[in-house]
Amino acid sequence: ITATGASDANYEITYVDGSLSVTQAGLTITADNKTKAYGAPVPTLTASYSGFVNGETAADIDIPPMLSTTATAGSSVAGSPYTITATGASDANYAISYIDGTLTVTGSSNAVLASLELDPNIYKTGVAGSNYRDYTASVSNTTSSLRLTATAQDPTAIIRINDVVVASGIPSEAIQLAEGVATTINTVVTSSDGTTTKTYSIVITRKAASNAVLASLELDPNIYKTAATGTNYKDYTASVSNTTSSIKLTATTQDPNATVKINDVAVVSGVASEPVRLRSGANTINAVVTAADGVTIKTYSIIVTRKAGTNALLDVLVLDPNIYKTTVAGTNYRDYTASVSNATSAVTVTATTQDAEATLKINGDVIVSGTPVAIPLVAGVATTINTEVTAADGTTIKTYSIVITRRPANNALLTSLVLDPNIYKKGVAGANFKDYTASVSNTTSSVKITAITEDPNATVKINDDVVVSGTPVSIALGVGITTINTEVTAADGVTIKTYSIVITRKMGTNALLSSLVLDPNIYKKGVTGANYRDYTASVSNATSAIMVTATTQDPEATVKINDVDVVSGVPLSVSLDMAINIIKTVVTASDGTTIKTYSIVITRAGVNSARPSENLAIVTPVDNQEIATTEVTVSKAVS
Repeated sequence: ITATGASDANYEITYVDGSLSVTQAGLTITADNKTKAYGAPVPTLTASYSGFVNGETAADIDIPPMLSTTATAGSSVAGSPYTITATGASDANYAISYIDGTLTVTGSSNAVLASLELDPNIYKTGVAGSNYRDYTASVSNTTSSLRLTATAQDPTAIIRINDVVVASGIPSEAIQLAEGVATTINTVVTSSDGTTTKTYSIVITRKAASNAVLASLELDPNIYKTAATGTNYKDYTASVSNTTSSIKLTATTQDPNATVKINDVAVVSGVASEPVRLRSGANTINAVVTAADGVTIKTYSIIVTRKAGTNALLDVLVLDPNIYKTTVAGTNYRDYTASVSNATSAVTVTATTQDAEATLKINGDVIVSGTPVAIPLVAGVATTINTEVTAADGTTIKTYSIVITRRPANNALLTSLVLDPNIYKKGVAGANFKDYTASVSNTTSSVKITAITEDPNATVKINDDVVVSGTPVSIALGVGITTINTEVTAADGVTIKTYSIVITRKMGTNALLSSLVLDPNIYKKGVTGANYRDYTASVSNATSAIMVTATTQDPEATVKINDVDVVSGVPLSVSLDMAINIIKTVVTASDGTTIKTYSIVITRAGVNSARPSENLAIVTPVDNQEIATTEVTVSKAVS
């Protein structure tokens, strides 16, 4: 450093040079922190500078620093962070210091498997499905388990096989495969950064076994069975006494997954069946084994012969209602008698054999032991009920006979007593069980009466005539009072009840004739007169008498011809005098008051008055509705 230019009169100035020392500026180089995903290349390393002066930058440094790290592309997340070091920088103007940086390795989003292997080496087929990858595979029945080896592309990914975490590339524990069932094995891969999950699903079917063989087939009680020739996989025969009524079978399969049925009833392998009932004679018991494949079937058949029994006895013989039966001597194994009231119309017989193999017949009908049988009882009749028991041997027979007498009924009542037409009958006091009165018009000349008994075995008489219950009987009604007695006799033959109906038929007012006929058939001419009807007629001298027939419309009306009582429709002979003859027909209605007179004036000619005869067909004149048909034929001798 040079000093010059100083001046002072008092001083002699001399100069001595000095020196200026320039030291290095401090420069700090800091390695920048970096981040990379696992498996990714190491990023470019950079540094930051602090301390440049005079506008200088990193480009002005004489020798730039070298940046390095121990991390590589494969460095794990677990080893993170890794140091980034800056070294080797040089510049005369700067005193350089360094600060290390870090490289942080983060987890990968890769959840893909590099490989998925089965052990044993089973071929798997890719199929469509809902997972990232879906496969199916099939193994033989002998393959009861397998292992999976899943290798991730990213070794830091997490692998779970059926929810169990496994290491990438390391076989899983053995996975059991059920027979005949589809087993699903899911391999779930989760990326190391936890953001990605992928599922690999394999559905493996283990074929069912075809083993339908029994390891053993035992009988309880311990009956010896003999192998026999037959159509089944195994056939046996065995024999038991009659006292052995059932046996149990225990079938044990070689394959625990095979199923067994004994006589179509499923049983558990190695467990005794329910008792199989043995009837007298040959009994076939089939043990059918079905392999786990559901296809292979083997039948083990045992024919067990139970000797026939000789027991033909009844355990119980019960009547319902509980009727007391008396033991009597008879030709059967057991003979009984019993008596019931008339109200008991049927009994139920229940016979139960001591030997379940024995058969029953009740009155000839085959019946299952212990089954109630209804037997109808007829009133007043002894009903025989024979229960025949045949032992299992088919030859021993015992008969239990019950003779039950149902008392006859004392029911002499009617359920209905009906009149047709439907005439109102009024109950009145009287000497009979029931007394009625009724009234009908004169036009009702008859009624039908129908009596129905409560007891079908009761008998009925209507006016002493036996009739069938429910059968209509026609009764004629005369004018005035008609009594109809219905007598009911109960089945006991003693009890009698009488229903009496007194019907009054009103008198008629009909005094008309339906016809008034003359014989010979003389023409009569209607004329005006004082009577209800007036006629005139003329006959020859040769006609000395005439037959008059008057028929009433009402059969109850009475008739007089010339004061002589006649029956309606019955002819009356009337003598004819010479000249004029008056024939009066007086009709009195059944009421006794209504009277109508029909008058015919007949002129008989003298001896010399004959003239040629002629046939005349005469039609009755006006108002002839009372005389329905009147044709008169007049002889040629009539003048």
